[in-house]
Amino acid sequence: ERDDVIEHGFRVFTFDVGMLELLVDVWDTLHLFTGTHLAEDNIKFLKEKVDMNFTPRTQADIFLPDSAFEAGDVLLVTRLDGLDPMVMYGSGGFFGHTTVVYEFVDGSKHVCESIDANPFGKVYWSPPYGIICTPL
Repeated sequence: ERDDVIEHGFRVFTFDVGMLELLVDVWDTLHLFTGTHLAEDNIKFLKEKVDMNFTPRTQADIFLPDSAFEAGDVLLVTRLDGLDPMVMYGSGGFFGHTTVVYEFVDGSKHVCESIDANPFGKVYWSPPYGIICTPL
């Protein structure tokens, strides 16, 4: 730390809003990760911050046959859990997670992805973490 101060000088981080506005922003951000209205809060956040609109589906679940997927297909995932919307906000992207369809030598197709525990909230996947492949 001493070397950093010598090299770069002493730096101070300031906020351009008052303490009350800062606390309101922190409270609002926490609600993106916890609370009873996660999806609604995250959709509102994405609309306000990056002008992203979500159109409600008329059919909640869509089932596609395995034959609809080919090796190399990329599936882009958005989970409205706080973490994905923060990734989307920070990167300017429209998704928070990616998966890819992989075809093994035996012809079986799998959806492969890299996963880890969510450090900010609900853990969706149980260990082991890392690269996992789920059969279609």
